[in-house]
This record gives sequence, C-alpha cells and structure tokens, in this order.
Amino acid sequence: MNFDFIEDYKNVIGKIFFIISIIFLLYLFFNPAMGCFFNIDEQFTLAILNLPFAEAWKLIVNDVHPPLYYMILMAFKGLFNTLHVSVDMLYLTKLLSLLPFVFLMFISFIKIKGEYGWLACGVFMFGITTMSNIGEIFITGRMYSWSVLFMVLAFISYMDVLKSSSTKSWILLTLFSVLCLYTHYIMVFPLFIMYLAYFLYINYNDKLDKKSEKRKAIASIIVSILCYIPWIFTLIQQVSAINRTYVHTAKLSGDLLVNYLTCFVLQDTRQLLDLVFWKFLVFVLLILIIAAFISEIKNFKNHEAFAIFSGINIYILTILIASFFVTFIFKGITVRYFVAVIAVIWLTIAILLSKIKNYKILLVALILILALGVHGINTTVNDINYHNELGLEQNDVINDINKADNIVIYNGTYNTYHFLLNNTEEYSLREYNGAHGPSFIVEEDLDAIMDDHPDRNVYLVSVLYNVNDNDVKINDNITASKLSQQGRTYIMKLNKIATTDENGTESTSENATI
Repeated sequence: MNFDFIEDYKNVIGKIFFIISIIFLLYLFFNPAMGCFFNIDEQFTLAILNLPFAEAWKLIVNDVHPPLYYMILMAFKGLFNTLHVSVDMLYLTKLLSLLPFVFLMFISFIKIKGEYGWLACGVFMFGITTMSNIGEIFITGRMYSWSVLFMVLAFISYMDVLKSSSTKSWILLTLFSVLCLYTHYIMVFPLFIMYLAYFLYINYNDKLDKKSEKRKAIASIIVSILCYIPWIFTLIQQVSAINRTYVHTAKLSGDLLVNYLTCFVLQDTRQLLDLVFWKFLVFVLLILIIAAFISEIKNFKNHEAFAIFSGINIYILTILIASFFVTFIFKGITVRYFVAVIAVIWLTIAILLSKIKNYKILLVALILILALGVHGINTTVNDINYHNELGLEQNDVINDINKADNIVIYNGTYNTYHFLLNNTEEYSLREYNGAHGPSFIVEEDLDAIMDDHPDRNVYLVSVLYNVNDNDVKINDNITASKLSQQGRTYIMKLNKIATTDENGTESTSENATI
C-alpha cells in the first residue's frame, strides 16, 4: 500500500494537534485548580510570597532550589503592588506557571513552524501538552514549567549553534543555560550532556574550524560558571543541609528505570505491570523513533542529524545519570524533575517526524502519539479533578479551623501552613530554624497541650506514612480524625482517649509524646 498521501496531510495533522493544545490551555486556564493547592510545595511557594523580601530571601536560601523562580514571582508581586492592583497570591503563582506554556506556544508557532513546518509545531505542542501529566505541572505553583521554557530555548539555541555557530546563537545558548541552572539544579545534567555532545560534533564535522569552535564552547562554559559563582556558596550550604536532614532510603530498581525512561509519555510511577500495555506502546514509539532516525540519517543535513541525535541522548542519558546520582547521593528522584528533558525529546521527535520520508513509519508514529495523547489527556483530567477535590476540601477545613478559639499544632509544617492558619493559637512540637520569627509556642509534649486546653478544639498538622484509616492513634492517650490531606500532610482533629481508674472515675495518661 502506498502511504505517500501522508505528505499532503502533514500540515492538516499538525494544525489539528496544535488546536488541541490551545483547547487544553484554555481548559487549564479556566479550571478550578487555578484556585486550590495541588501539593504542599505550592504552600511553601505562597508562604514565601506572603513574607517581606528580606525574610523571604532568608527562607529561599534555606530551601533546596535555586532562586530564579521565586524572584520571578516576587517581581510580579511587586509590579501588581506598584500598580495598586489587588490579586490573589495563589492565583498569581498558578498564572505564572501557566505563562511559560503560552510562551512555548508562540515559540512553536513562530520558530518551530517557521523552520520545520506545521507537523513539527503541532506534534511538539501536543506532546508537551497531553503527555506525562505535564498539563498538571503547568498549573502547579512551582518552578518546573519555567525549567521547560528555558531548556527548550537552550536546545533551540543549541540547534542554531549546530547550524551556523553565530555569535548570537552562542550568546543565547549561554544565557538560557544560566537561566536553566538558576531554575532547577537537575538542569546541570542535560546541559552537561548537550555541551559534551557539541565537542563530539566538533570532532565529527571536518568542515568546522575545530580550534575556533572549541574556544567558543569553552568560553560559553566559563561565562556560565562565572554567572553562577554568586550562588555557589549557597548551593554548597543547601547540599550540606540535605545530607544532614534527608534519610537516604531510596532504591533504584528495573521497574523504576522503565518508569523513568517512559516518562516522556507516562508520568505514572506505579509498578510496571499496572500499566504494562501503555508502557509497551511507549517503548514501541521510542524504538520506532530511533529506528526511523537510523534508517533515514543519510537524508538529513549534518546539523539536523546531530540535533536529533543530541535530543535523544539528552533525554536518555539525563534520566540514567541523574537517577543514579540523585538517588544515591541525595534522595529518590521524581518524574517532575525530568519535565524539561521530556520537552526536549518531544521537540526532537517532532523535528524527526517532520523530516522522514518513510510514510509508513510516520503514520504508525502519529497513530501511536494520538492514542497515547488521548490516554494522557484522560489521566491528566482525572488527576486534576482529584487534586481539585482534595484542595477544595482542605480550603473548607482551613476556613473552618482558622479561628482564634482553636489550637493548631505544627509538626514540622509551620512554614507551609502558618499563613493559612494565622488566626489560631499556634504550637509546635519542635524548634523552628527558619528566618521568619515564629508565632507559636514550642511544646514537645502533645498531651500537655491538650491538658492545658480541655475545652478547646485542638488540631494537628503533620506528615503521616502508611496510614489508611480515617482515625489515627497518635499515642496511648490521643487519637486523631483526618479532616483533609495534601500529599502525605494531614490536618487532623485531636481527641483525648478517656480511661477509667480503679475507683471508676475517668482519668488521662500523661507524658506521652509523638
């Protein structure tokens, strides 16, 4: 059967994929998720925005991330304050996470469509919109969507360097590399692989002035390092703090590596057999892409072939190297750390599919992408609805609790919940080491707090592990009823267990702690 007819429909298919991406953007923009928390990290983001700059900065340097994302947030907050425009801070964080999505849409329409056509434009946007729950990341108040934007811009600049090695392309590559490093530490891995690939390209391409190109690459690396020096000492401090506070229990297994390697389509990290059909389809797509590249490499220009080769290796090697390094040195890695290289592999796939002439492979690949995209949309919508339910439930609980006659006890959760519960009388089971002066009383004895307030409602905000029941036994004297959940963090109402002494009267045990 002749599949040449596909060539005539490339633009139509690309436009359809692009339109689906726009529709999904509108779905995200008008979703109730824009008004509720997805996870406790978002609450940390909002806590920073609610502090004066000097105190927020002290909290930022004690975090485990670079500062650029927080600086962007505070800049927009300052802009709205200067303009005397009232804006909900949570909505602002969500909106600013969605902003890179809009930028990427324009970049795709102008730059990618201009150089590679509608099919590349549409496949790229469809991939980063529907796959791996990235849509959820674009409305999460964290730095991950910005890492996607800067990494895509860095990779586009890298492709321009491969094509012409102009001063402009090197300046842009250096700039976006620095922005990547100031957005998330994981970005050092794809950038390292990308620069290493360029040195391979220099040796491979005899048409280049090897000495000149090496000088340009080394100059770019040196400038990037110099730009990062102001943050180096803070990075060292943060790494030391991580090593002191994190328990290194994470393990790397075959199942986990399969999950990571297929995360450009499926974010789900459950056991392999739970999603064996979809994992199989993802591997078929990945193998198909690599096979198509190998079979048609002779039809590409040198810089195009090496750009595709680089994109595939940036994705695979970043996952393999970062998984081993981060898991064994720090803690278990999560798929959202890879979201920037997921965007790179989708840009690579999009460019490859726009260039290949084996229309049978192209048709199969497009059908697979459509099927996996539909599955991804369904998964993302279900996850967003789930988070909406939890977030709205927590909002109701917090509004009900945040009253002066209630007691709230924090178990390491002051930073993320204080600004939501600041009308209550606050206690903490541990000392606070942050920058902002605490408004709570430190009391390690949970029973003592309850005994001192027998006629008041007492609530605990704490992380719980491996607890499925609604009622939790905190110690021999206290139980807790779960009211809301955000990840592993629960808001619970505490209840004293009544006991009967030998005379038949009720008494309570003392001196128990959690």
